[in-house]
Amino acid sequence: MRTLRSTLAVILLGGLVLQPALADPGRLGGALANEHQELEHGHREPGRMSPSEAARLAQERNGGGRVLSVDSEGNGYRVKLLQRGDVHIVFIPSE
Repeated sequence: MRTLRSTLAVILLGGLVLQPALADPGRLGGALANEHQELEHGHREPGRMSPSEAARLAQERNGGGRVLSVDSEGNGYRVKLLQRGDVHIVFIPSE
């Protein structure tokens, strides 16, 4: 019985220790993860808009909608918007 408790305690503690290692910062999604890294390190490519700015512009230019993802693509961003049940993909150049 004591061995069982010790084994369970080791398994639980091991799970708690490994939990932060399983966190995936890339789950923010493409360009949003890059923006997080840029803000964290305090630098951004000159003249390039941020993914959040691209998302805002896509919403403004297309009558709103929920932003599903923002992905860096070439010289801009590909923004997926959900509007009234339909997914629209919009390209926003990073002027």
